[in-house]
Amino acid sequence: MPNIGKCVALILVACILASIYGALHNQVSYTVSPEAFIQIYFFQFGVVRGGAERWDAALIGIQATWWMGLYIGGVLAPLGVFFGDGVSKTWNVVRAYGVVALTAATTYFVVLAVTHFVPKISFYKEFFGFYIYCVVEDEYGRAMITHDASYVGGFLGIAFGASYLLKRIKRLRTSSLAGLPRGGQTVNQ
Repeated sequence: MPNIGKCVALILVACILASIYGALHNQVSYTVSPEAFIQIYFFQFGVVRGGAERWDAALIGIQATWWMGLYIGGVLAPLGVFFGDGVSKTWNVVRAYGVVALTAATTYFVVLAVTHFVPKISFYKEFFGFYIYCVVEDEYGRAMITHDASYVGGFLGIAFGASYLLKRIKRLRTSSLAGLPRGGQTVNQ
């Protein structure tokens, strides 16, 4: 039963970390294109303009990303808690969350850089089963495409985080079978 409680707590931590990521992400996106927030996001999230728009952008980031924590924690927390070993399993899950955040941020900034240095990018994007021709040639387009890229990076990060946890679990199990102390560390005598 303690493992279930630990798993639920780690999923809540994932939601909090995803919210923080969303708030910070939107600060960069707002810097890139305030127009994207003015034209779409403030309306989409029911924000009444006239206040502190950066704060509103951060709140939108929280509302738009907290649920990613359910996916991140829903995959990584049970994997680390139920299949991990020892006290370090909680920290391994938290480290895996770091892998997710790093992957999402890297994806975001790589796409932001590509869209900055390539003067015009065009592609097709699926939207509810329809393919829409998109052109990215200004800050508004950059903010919109990097928004999508960050979610893609988040889902890639879940795969990389799961890979990290599986390697840690394998290392722990291999070291215990070899008669070494847990964690694969040797004893200095």
